[in-house]
Amino acid sequence: MKKRSHRKVTNFKLDNPKAYQVSKMVAFGSKKKMNKFRKEVEAMGFPAFAFSYVSNAAANIEIVPKGINKSIGLAKVAELLKINQNEVLYFGDGENDIEAIQ
Repeated sequence: MKKRSHRKVTNFKLDNPKAYQVSKMVAFGSKKKMNKFRKEVEAMGFPAFAFSYVSNAAANIEIVPKGINKSIGLAKVAELLKINQNEVLYFGDGENDIEAIQ
């Protein structure tokens, strides 16, 4: 993913997750580990979604800040651009798109 996105990848230790300002985190690993990690993350109140990015990992999840989802982001962009919600068309293919599609 680092090569394809040309982004800097940083590994964080989650001993103090509140110490970092993170807008989104993607975790890769075995299905068993990712299912366990997802339950832990959701127990802390963070939304977690199956992530659709193709990788060599058996499973991956996307974690976003509490209270944030694509529906909220889409509404904010529409507000900034002065576009009515009924003029917005949205397509999605993953769990993280459900709120925006609704």
